[in-house]
Amino acid sequence: MREVLTYLERLREIALDQHGFVTTAQAVANGIPKTELPKLAGRGRIERVAHGVYRISQVPATPYDNWALAVLWTGAEEACLSHETALAAWDVSDVNPDRVHLTVGRQRRLRRAGGERYVIHRRDLDPGQRTWWEAIPITDLPTTIADCIETGTPTYLIRQSIERGGRTRLLPASDLDRLSGLLEDRDGPEPDPQPLTTPSLPDAGRSPSQLPPWNNDRMGTPLVLDLEAIRRACKKHRVTRLRIFGSAITDQFDPQTSDVDFLVDFAPDNLNLFHDYFDLKAELEEILGRPVDLVDAGAVPNPYFKAAAFSSAQDLYAA
Repeated sequence: MREVLTYLERLREIALDQHGFVTTAQAVANGIPKTELPKLAGRGRIERVAHGVYRISQVPATPYDNWALAVLWTGAEEACLSHETALAAWDVSDVNPDRVHLTVGRQRRLRRAGGERYVIHRRDLDPGQRTWWEAIPITDLPTTIADCIETGTPTYLIRQSIERGGRTRLLPASDLDRLSGLLEDRDGPEPDPQPLTTPSLPDAGRSPSQLPPWNNDRMGTPLVLDLEAIRRACKKHRVTRLRIFGSAITDQFDPQTSDVDFLVDFAPDNLNLFHDYFDLKAELEEILGRPVDLVDAGAVPNPYFKAAAFSSAQDLYAA
């Protein structure tokens, strides 16, 4: 009995770093006889969940178990999340893949059950193209976006990824031109912004009472805004201008999954900027009933993101 407990303890130690999973190869490498795994599974101590992969029930489940299992299912040391699954993990677009995308070595051949749930890509990655996310191996963001461009991910999702990724350290400025160039090579030049179908708001120096009203029915997007509530929030938090941009002003907006992107300008003499920023963000999320990405227009360091966001943004409020 003590020997069984020792095996379970060893398995648990391995599984703690792998979302509760252990492969047969890992168990054997840690001194557990291969023949013991079916025995433990037969007694209900562990669960066989895929070819050569077991789940240790003593380790709590996580939201990312399916992705961790997918990587281990391959049995390939070089395997990692990639393409649209990696794009979803990096949370820089509204992508929602229906299968898990994985990359393995170019010469790797997989012959095991369960592959219908996965999309296998074969490529030899450089060490610098592979990193970790939530203890799961994954392609870094520049590699992920380049892979998605190559395999046909819709243009609007790629543009989202470049714009949002450019606000973070995940997508260095040196990669922005390269990825934009790859997208242009695939799809052609980005079209010039089309004229708005509703009246443009005047400059921020005019009174909000003079501004033409936003017409929810004419914006070509399923997003409906409570403008009065938004304007009250802007006045309360000393906002001089609030603009909306991203998927929220296009027909690509998904009411179920998309967040809403805003550009905000605060009064120059605002001495309570820190609290006003976070309080405004929380209030906008309460008004819209969905996550909000609030970008301080005066603190955008990335020139590529700034050009893309500012050129398409549409005014909601000006003081």
